[in-house]
Amino acid sequence: ESKKWASDALETPAENTWSSPKVTNEVGADWPLAMTAALILERFGGAEDVALLENMARRVTGSSHYEVPVHNALVQALSAIYARLGLAATRQALSRASQLKGGRTTDITDAANRALGTVGMPADLDHAKTDADAYLAMMKRLGRTDELQKIFRDTTFWGTNSAEPVRQAALKLAGERETDAAALHRLHNMMKTQTSYSRTGYEMSRAWAAIVAREGLTGGLGDAMKRYLDARGVKDYSLGSSWPILYAYVVTAQLAGGADTLAPLEELMDQSPGDIASVNEQAYFNSPDAWARVLVRSGKFEEYSRSQGLNADGSPKPSKLQEMLTNQTRPMKTAAALRAIAYARDPVFSRRAAEPKGSVPDIHPGAGSPSSTSSNSYPRGPSNPRFRDDWPPYGHGHMMY
Repeated sequence: ESKKWASDALETPAENTWSSPKVTNEVGADWPLAMTAALILERFGGAEDVALLENMARRVTGSSHYEVPVHNALVQALSAIYARLGLAATRQALSRASQLKGGRTTDITDAANRALGTVGMPADLDHAKTDADAYLAMMKRLGRTDELQKIFRDTTFWGTNSAEPVRQAALKLAGERETDAAALHRLHNMMKTQTSYSRTGYEMSRAWAAIVAREGLTGGLGDAMKRYLDARGVKDYSLGSSWPILYAYVVTAQLAGGADTLAPLEELMDQSPGDIASVNEQAYFNSPDAWARVLVRSGKFEEYSRSQGLNADGSPKPSKLQEMLTNQTRPMKTAAALRAIAYARDPVFSRRAAEPKGSVPDIHPGAGSPSSTSSNSYPRGPSNPRFRDDWPPYGHGHMMY
């Protein structure tokens, strides 16, 4: 397959003046193979692999939810190789992408922009600014992280810096460096405004989770996750309007969760893929890795690997991991078991679970609030959020900690 996808001949001629050329050998439903190749080349690829990977990327023309992972993998692989090859090669890739005809060139452009964050010069800042990771890397290299910190901490500067990659870079830096309750409270207020899909909302949740995990505020995390799932579930789109909360909980469990988070993560993974509201997909897709990390970190891997007793005929019952591996209707459980096996075999994976230093902050939607409306929807925040303490308008009992 890789030979077909590596070909420079990307298009067949148009049949007539009214039709467009067609991409030959599109990756299509075989995108998992392309993703596997990208993951390998991210680590081991060199100059000889650039043309192959770029031509493959141009043949991944789909843009559905299912294909987001392969596009991410292609961007990451190409950016890693470009960065290894240096500034000149990265600039050449950016120029080449702008001149290519046929197929999808977005991943190539995005990869080159991301690599410029690592190898670019101040003159490349505008290109790096289109990608949050690149912009953060560039600002660190230029010694200008105080500008990003100000964007996060100052509402006025947040409002005047409306480019989403810039905001995302500021949030990534906050996740790395902020430590206090004020930052957590600000992130919580930010999350309240993200009621529909938002990449910036993802970074708000990730920053909150990073701070909570680093500060050891994980006591009661499992109960908080269970409380959320009981109250809001993952199926109803309107109830999913508080999706950043669930995602923040899952990422926190991934980073530093204890054994108490296994049960709610299993409950999340036990949902049918067709029942997941689109806003909850990121939490759903992250749950296998979170569960696997928690399982190995908390010393539960052996327990889940053992037979669950004997059948009536004396034969051993399968272990919990075996049941998960053979589950044909809950793909997240299968993914979780595979990841757990990989982490258990990884000699560098940490198996030490940190004891909580404090309780997880209470960010449950509507905690202590008056009765909600019949739809129980999470109120939509202002379009240019000011992150006030009186938003959402729950009165004196709105979410605080």
